[in-house]
Amino acid sequence: MILYGDLHGNCNGALDLITPDALVKEYGEDILKQKYLVILGDGGFLWKNSPYCARGGELLKAFDAMPWKTLCVAGNHENFEDIFDKRNLTEVDEQPFYQISEKVFYFKRYGSYTIEDKKLLVLGGAASIDKDYRQEGISWFPDECLSIEEQKDIVQNLCGSYDAVLAHTLPQSIARIHLRGAPLLHDDNSIFFEKLLNRISFVYWFCGHFHNNDKIIVGPRKYEVLYFNTILF
Repeated sequence: MILYGDLHGNCNGALDLITPDALVKEYGEDILKQKYLVILGDGGFLWKNSPYCARGGELLKAFDAMPWKTLCVAGNHENFEDIFDKRNLTEVDEQPFYQISEKVFYFKRYGSYTIEDKKLLVLGGAASIDKDYRQEGISWFPDECLSIEEQKDIVQNLCGSYDAVLAHTLPQSIARIHLRGAPLLHDDNSIFFEKLLNRISFVYWFCGHFHNNDKIIVGPRKYEVLYFNTILF
């Protein structure tokens, strides 16, 4: 699978980096055999008041024309209301996803998935640093972080061994390393993920959110933050 960071509805021109032509140039023709492109949150699909990001809009048309399916982790800048509508619930390879176009799907807000023979723990969401400048229900949604009930469900039912975690943000201690002394925003998801670290086993933790690229190794675990960058996993 191809992993990529934030898209934000292509407001930053990120789509140019993940077109088939761009990826063939970087990886060669074999990249076209990949089945999945995974966006690690902030896809920005179905954004309110944006015809470009609406159903049938140009953004989804561009993704539907790609040779792979796009699977998106929930970020914080997402239209949770329209994406996670029960009417969108479907299956991809017998696993639950929310379908928003022919070839674009969102993982559940959290859950265990097996893709390309890799066992993955998906942990969506994060806190928005800019929510005071956004409008609730239009450009910011209170569902951006996992609820207490969702956190309890993860602890009770999803703690175990995984090949990788696909998330939008980092556990708190790893975020401190990544930010290199910069102030740490209060983020309920990041705090909860910190508590999960001694309850789950994994080798890789992939995320977006921070709008830069970084690799952090702590013991046997590898954390990779992606922005304007792709990797194959």
